[in-house]
Parts: sequence; structure tokens; C-alpha cells
Amino acid sequence: MRNYAVAVLLLLFLVTAASAAQETMYGFTKLVAEAPMLSKFGPAIVKITQGEAGITSLTVEAFNRSYNASPELLDKLGGYSANGVFLSGEAGFGPNAGALYITLLQGGTHGPLSYKTVIARESGALELRGR
Repeated sequence: MRNYAVAVLLLLFLVTAASAAQETMYGFTKLVAEAPMLSKFGPAIVKITQGEAGITSLTVEAFNRSYNASPELLDKLGGYSANGVFLSGEAGFGPNAGALYITLLQGGTHGPLSYKTVIARESGALELRGR
């Protein structure tokens, strides 16, 4: 019985020690990302600032124009705070012609926990995809 009690105490100690050290996500306060796009579109430049309440501004330069996130779009992000970003895009055809996808990430060494994607369209629209 004594060996069983020692084993249980040792197991509790190991579980407590293992769960005591948890990775913490560090969100950036300012981020500027620049990536080449298809030659006819020029480079894509994304500028993001965020604070305690999440993303406070998002500016995009792409398709030879500038976009600024409206207060409504920032509200839709709902206080989301990112610590990473992916940029991707497509030339597209018809109503989806020219799109820059700005995927905002939360995550760490274990991979992304969540993401939100903002789309800058060649037509001039800046919108939140899904969620």
C-alpha cells in the first residue's frame, strides 16, 4: 500500500511539474510584411498594429492601391490578437479577380491555434472571410 501511495504522489508531482510550464503567446505590437505579387500587381505591403484590445489598425498596399480597415472590419475581428501572419493570393477571374489573403494567426511551437483571414480584392474591397 505504501508503494502505491508513493507512486501516486510521484505521478501527481510529475503531472503538476509538466503542466506548470506553459508556452505563452506573444502578440506583436507592430508588424510590416512585404511580399512580391504577380508582376502586374506590384508588391503587397501589410501594416498591422495591435494592443491589449487586439488589432487596432490594418493597412494594405496591393494592386496599386491602398486599403485601410474600417472600424466595422476591426469590430468584426472582435479583439483578435495575432502573433503571426501568412500572405497568399491569386490572380483569379471574374468577380474574384485579384485577391490578397492576409491570414492572421495565433499559435506557437505546437502549430496554429486559430486564424482569421482578411481579403484585399483588386476591386477595392477589404473583407473578413468567414468567422
